[in-house]
Amino acid sequence: MIRLADLRDKAGDREGAASLFQRAADHGDSSAWFSLVVLREEAGDRKGAELLAQRAADDDHGYALIRLATMREEEEGDQEVAETLAQRAADHGDASAFVVLADLRMEAGNQESAETLARRVADHGGAHHIVTGKMFERLWPSGLDPDGMPTGPWPGLAEAAAPQACGL
Repeated sequence: MIRLADLRDKAGDREGAASLFQRAADHGDSSAWFSLVVLREEAGDRKGAELLAQRAADDDHGYALIRLATMREEEEGDQEVAETLAQRAADHGDASAFVVLADLRMEAGNQESAETLARRVADHGGAHHIVTGKMFERLWPSGLDPDGMPTGPWPGLAEAAAPQACGL
């Protein structure tokens, strides 16, 4: 059904696509929720997009809220709204929402809050969300010690990597 909805959307039949995405969403397809949110957002219906994303999150599909948050931040620079949407997804238990929140807070210059959220994700078994993203490198460029404390810079590493040290 999603494939057919995508084809309808590409052919310009947004109403037909929305109807098929809605049917798929009603049958539990979380990607359909996101597609519905995107259709509403692209149509300029911001409020409708938020309501759909919230409905999806209420049905344990927080991904729609997370994607809406990143869309708002990336396309409009609306940090406050993006953070509110990501927090709503996090409130529904989606660990990746905390990573989005941490990224948003890091970009806003609030490293302490970003680090707190990143540790929260790691403490709740979602470390893979942090390690696979840019967050880990930005917060802990030298990694973490086994006890969870940030590792200090490695002595001599900068000198060893300098072009003259490599014979260049």
